[in-house]
Amino acid sequence: MSDNDNKADPEQPAKTYYSEPGVIKGYTSVGLYPAEEIIVAKFFKQKDTLLDIGCGTGRTSIPLARQGHKVTGIDIVPEMIEIAGRQAKDYNIDVVFEVMNAAKMTFPHESFQYVLFSFNGFDHLLGRTNRERFLRDVFNILKTGGCFILTARSGVAFGRRWLAWIWMLLTHLWQKHKWGQDYELGDKRFGNMHLHYTSPFRMRLLLKALGFDIQYFNSEKHIVHEKPASFLTNFSNDRMLFYVLRKQQ
Repeated sequence: MSDNDNKADPEQPAKTYYSEPGVIKGYTSVGLYPAEEIIVAKFFKQKDTLLDIGCGTGRTSIPLARQGHKVTGIDIVPEMIEIAGRQAKDYNIDVVFEVMNAAKMTFPHESFQYVLFSFNGFDHLLGRTNRERFLRDVFNILKTGGCFILTARSGVAFGRRWLAWIWMLLTHLWQKHKWGQDYELGDKRFGNMHLHYTSPFRMRLLLKALGFDIQYFNSEKHIVHEKPASFLTNFSNDRMLFYVLRKQQ
């Protein structure tokens, strides 16, 4: 795949990677992670319409539907959506699954009370335009007063991610020239896999600018061990940082 192909469709590398049979096999489990169970129980209290973005093979969609929510699950990978439908049928659970790019959602205004984008799917949205379009779309499809749970790894976590940031800072001008004006600091391309190293500080600024009210922020392990967030949470090496966002009336 050429650089021009990747620039035309920034999500293509992730789509290709997650359509490989060996990768799909590793994502066929069903069930919320402990931190997800805690946050969902706290913020998705009433049974209502729920959009599960990046649903994969139904890991989160199926248990959320089992809780009584009316769930729609979308994913960019057709092979994952096919398996998700089969798994929902096996569990005798009613979920609407659809192949859709998170950066190009087509749902009507105020369609869902709840939206979930779990397990760092946001990290695969490359380019400032794609990320801002996605977050605006979520804001628009949320009902007034609705809740959005978003997870992303900390791109400024202590350890190797700091080394990645140093490298990105040193090569920023060259990368911007290579990938175009939509390239943003934190976009990292290596081989056929592209990731965005999300800074919690920049993320919160963007979310507030787009109109979201940040209700809660914490790391996966802190949530499980019932510890409050601190300034150091921004630099956590946990698999997930949780942002709980509200569309205020």
